[in-house]
Amino acid sequence: MIYEVRTYDLKPGGVPIFEEAFGKALPHREKYSKLAAFFHTEIGPLNQVIHIWPYENLDERNEVRAEAGKDPNWPPDSQGTILHMESEIFNPAPFMRPMGGGQKQGNVYEMRIYEYQNGAMPKVLDIWSAAIEHREKFSPLAAGMYSDIGGLNKWVHIWPYKDLGERDKIRAEASATPHWPPPTREFLVNQETKNTRRYPPAPRHPWPGSPDGTIPQMYYECVDPFVALGRASAVTSTLKLGTGICLVPERNPILLAKEIATLDYFSNGRFLFGIGTGWLREETELFGIEFSQRIGYTRESIEAMKELWTKETGEFHGRYIDFPPIYSSPKPVQKPHPPVLIGGTAPNVARRVVAWGDGWMPNRVAPEQLKATREEIVRLAQEAGRDPHQIEVSVFGLPADPEILKAYEEAGATRAMVFAESAPRDQALRQLDDYASKLLA
Repeated sequence: MIYEVRTYDLKPGGVPIFEEAFGKALPHREKYSKLAAFFHTEIGPLNQVIHIWPYENLDERNEVRAEAGKDPNWPPDSQGTILHMESEIFNPAPFMRPMGGGQKQGNVYEMRIYEYQNGAMPKVLDIWSAAIEHREKFSPLAAGMYSDIGGLNKWVHIWPYKDLGERDKIRAEASATPHWPPPTREFLVNQETKNTRRYPPAPRHPWPGSPDGTIPQMYYECVDPFVALGRASAVTSTLKLGTGICLVPERNPILLAKEIATLDYFSNGRFLFGIGTGWLREETELFGIEFSQRIGYTRESIEAMKELWTKETGEFHGRYIDFPPIYSSPKPVQKPHPPVLIGGTAPNVARRVVAWGDGWMPNRVAPEQLKATREEIVRLAQEAGRDPHQIEVSVFGLPADPEILKAYEEAGATRAMVFAESAPRDQALRQLDDYASKLLA
């Protein structure tokens, strides 16, 4: 693995212009290879942007750049903002985790560039290898790499922080230990620090499924569920088809009602409507929905869709959703409509399930929590005059382990969905065969 670090000096005021152009062109460039990181400087040399590209080797780099160069959408139109360009090739240190994907993200990235005496790099790497474990007790290393082509004898280490205050605090705490900084000063020739911001900015709301809030790469690569399930419905006859989950605040309820009814119609009543309200404020607000209002919007959307599914002409007049009597056909095969399975583990989820859902579909929930919430659903359903046995509990994303599945069944789950990795066709089929041998034997 190698990393190409491209540093551009821009005209004063050129950073936002360049970043906008880069952002528009990036999806076209990433057809050929993924970007690892993009920063602009805020402290240190000003008006710089730095983008980092990983490759397996120089041959792959040359091939990818040649192919990308044929794309009419790449490189981005910099509008004359670039004054100087520099490209350097770096090798990752043995202890460096690959950049991109599962990396911890921050709002501020400190890039420290050290130049060492000729021939000292092997010693520097050995010393750092012994010290990095102690430093990462305070915060993780985003990158540690040494130059191979371009400016030689360079050692670059990059650290993510929430803000400059956290940076100062962590550096003070780490330096107070006997293990940090690594004793390489005798080999140093020059030091430089750049405090940068990543582009696009890190989400303000971390992903709840990982300790550091990093969003998994697969979340960036999801296909549209209704298109995918439409394909699946055409080649299956008994398999249930469900969303896990559909973010209702990001959908128009009139169009969504028709998509779901059409899918249920063509699949002969096999659709399960797993829903969620979302956790990422920035994503929700892209669709014009206030984050604090997403739950109310979701409830009204579900109620409005039920009107369209169950009546010849449906109408709805609410705070967020409002439309006059309209036709919406076809109607779902399932009566009165496909089951609405509410996701999440929020404190009020049981009340929402009983009030306007047909089931609960949690993920990342322990059997003990599932049992407690199931008991709450039963109690609330009885108080509301609903039959608790008509409310499903479908656990999403479990491993293909019979003992684990049994534990969830004993806790009150009525259905379990086993998580499968996205993979090419042959690999996916082998994965399903493996699951079948474990679970259906």
